[in-house]
Amino acid sequence: MESFRFDPAGNLLDNAPAPDGHQNDSLLGNLLSQYAGRHYRYDSRGNLVEKRVNGSLTRLEWDSHSRLSRLIAPDGQRTDYHYDPLGRRIAKISQGQATLYGWDGDVLAFETRDEEAVHYLFEPDSFVPLAQVHTDAIRGVKVPAWSQHHPYDPDKDPLRQPAPEPEAPKAVYYYHTDHLGTPQALTDEQGLLALEMDYQAWGQAREVIADAAGKAGIRNPFRFQGQYHDDESGLHYNRHRYYDPEIGRFISRDPIGLKGGYNLFAYAPNTIEWVDPFGLTKLRETDPKARSLSNVQTRCWYLREESKIGYQIDCTKPIKQQARQAARLRNEARIRARLLMADREKAIALHQSDPNLTFKELMALKENKKGLTGKDAYQDIVDSASKSRQSVNKALLEGVDCDKVLEGI
Repeated sequence: MESFRFDPAGNLLDNAPAPDGHQNDSLLGNLLSQYAGRHYRYDSRGNLVEKRVNGSLTRLEWDSHSRLSRLIAPDGQRTDYHYDPLGRRIAKISQGQATLYGWDGDVLAFETRDEEAVHYLFEPDSFVPLAQVHTDAIRGVKVPAWSQHHPYDPDKDPLRQPAPEPEAPKAVYYYHTDHLGTPQALTDEQGLLALEMDYQAWGQAREVIADAAGKAGIRNPFRFQGQYHDDESGLHYNRHRYYDPEIGRFISRDPIGLKGGYNLFAYAPNTIEWVDPFGLTKLRETDPKARSLSNVQTRCWYLREESKIGYQIDCTKPIKQQARQAARLRNEARIRARLLMADREKAIALHQSDPNLTFKELMALKENKKGLTGKDAYQDIVDSASKSRQSVNKALLEGVDCDKVLEGI
């Protein structure tokens, strides 16, 4: 059995007291400096640059967009990472061996190295894997350097030539996942077990590989939704960031800032009902699919989530902690609702015109608009967390039965 301690911001705390006997109950700036014998150091932008374990040092380097560009292992092995203009990782080079990645939107479509490629199939509009298809390695096509002296000729453009007939796959393996889409096993075309996965609470995995599959080099790189495991570091590439399953958090700040939540490094409250496939903001797996709801459906869904806030607040805590919890829950509901909106222009406009407020900003607002401070302001935050603006409800929902609108959602 595993047990964990957290501070009010959701940071994982070390169960063991420090050498001086003091046991920390919060993290300054949400930066984890040590946990379970591991020590961490960050740069001024909040990117992890050093990890020290039992005297062994791992160093990390970042580019100007806060993307991991190089990792130097304790033995000196260097791994370089490369990204496309959309921030998707397209190559990893380690010990002279390159792995190239191809994408279908935000979903990994294939990876190729040496003499083999692996293509990945997913459930529609989802990060839940269905199968991996093994083929010969994907070869690049050389394209001439068209110029004024070497004008473009469509008849000589290799990209316009008929594609060769695809070869039959070498092998196909099928995924079996849990309720969150986390891989639990792979079976071959005969239904025989090729690989089985066992996870700790925050995603550290142990693979049990059948002899035949091991000889064939079968592996499963996927972990929680949207995560790809890197053998050289133990980190999980999570589209926009990297996640460390040893400490259950990201190793750099959230690129969307407070729109992703108060804690810029947090993954999720738990890994039983939450996922974060983009590395930006957590979602309940029971939520509707992203970008699937009309504006009216979104508002009704938000009101339903808002009505639950009062029951989720821990009334045994001091009123200030209750206020912080209420503000966090309301912000999270707003973030999730805007991710569900099919009308992306409207969702973006809402982010810009009505952004989430930090707790400090919320307290200032209570004082400036209502003259409330201290306990009175805390209580008002708790009371108003589940009371949305009636003007918005009237404009969108007049004559609307939200129970009917949300049937099946």
